[in-house]
Amino acid sequence: MYDFYVDDTERGLFKDKDYMPILGGFIIGKDKYQDFIIDLQELKQSFGLNKFAPIKWSPSKKDMAYQEQSNLLDQNQFREAVLNKINKQAIAIIISIIDVKGLFKRGRHEYYRIQALEQLSQRFQLFLQDVSVIKESSGQIILDHPGSLESKLSRHYRGICCNGCSYIDMKLPYLSKTLYLAHSFACEGLQIADY
Repeated sequence: MYDFYVDDTERGLFKDKDYMPILGGFIIGKDKYQDFIIDLQELKQSFGLNKFAPIKWSPSKKDMAYQEQSNLLDQNQFREAVLNKINKQAIAIIISIIDVKGLFKRGRHEYYRIQALEQLSQRFQLFLQDVSVIKESSGQIILDHPGSLESKLSRHYRGICCNGCSYIDMKLPYLSKTLYLAHSFACEGLQIADY
């Protein structure tokens, strides 16, 4: 069994404030995940954080959930240490970048997110075909809670898992038909996907 922890971001690419939405994350075997989290917790403690303190790439000083990390004097040193831990893991990183020419239309954000999730699902299916002994439902996607898109993303995901993809002829039998949603502050896998 494999889990795919997925987070999204919008990053400004150009000086004129055009944006590029990105949806992506990492795939890890269930048998490797717990050891990875223990390593991450030990790393947090080595920086003086509570081992259960949530982390993210760029914590807001205003967000109390990330207060411990926000108080670190050298954020870059902590980021580098986390990236080194990630680098030592047997994981696959997959992302979907939409609108590489900076033509992103804010009114279509919902459509872009749904399409990006479908593209990631296809890539996850291909990954599982290469590594899985179990032929069905051997992978699940855990997505950082998408707010108001929760029901639309979940319905679309269930539809492509049951009926096949919407714009290419591809079935997704290796994926769990349930899209798991969580908040990143409560899920260490999603915190790592933020990196």
